[in-house]
Amino acid sequence: MEKYVVVLDNSTEGKPRACAFAGDAIDAGVAAAHAQGLAVVAPTTDELLLMAKEVPAGRVSSVGKVVAAFVKQETYAKFTALIGTEHELRRAEPGSDDAKAPVSAPTPQPDPWKAISVGATVLATVGREDGWWEAVVLAADPAGERLTLSWRDWPNMPSFSASRRSVAITAASA
Repeated sequence: MEKYVVVLDNSTEGKPRACAFAGDAIDAGVAAAHAQGLAVVAPTTDELLLMAKEVPAGRVSSVGKVVAAFVKQETYAKFTALIGTEHELRRAEPGSDDAKAPVSAPTPQPDPWKAISVGATVLATVGREDGWWEAVVLAADPAGERLTLSWRDWPNMPSFSASRRSVAITAASA
């Protein structure tokens, strides 16, 4: 059986959207759909596969969002009727045996700026024309938004203060 996944989205004021991904596009489509909290289903029957082939092809935009076409309410209702109600949509990861795992909302990620601690390396700037440079966190107010920083490559320069949201997080600080 040819591999397809269908992304269902009914979040646009009652105007359902759907799209299908096939072949090499499946992984990117599934990842983008899950990031948006959209339902993803993998057809497991011939009837679902025939319907999936009729759903317009989807694509992932340059900003990582699923681009799906509006579909007729009847088409959307027919597809969801075959897999469950909208609150019981099922998904299957490509290549997985678990085709009946319930769709869950994306797991909230912790705020990475709150995790910046003393000794972390971040990117900071003092002005638009000066560029971004690595700085070491000397002090981090856990309750507040201020960091005390020192330039990593110029330790003799005076330390300075910056808000947590005004610095860029590096892999070393994550």
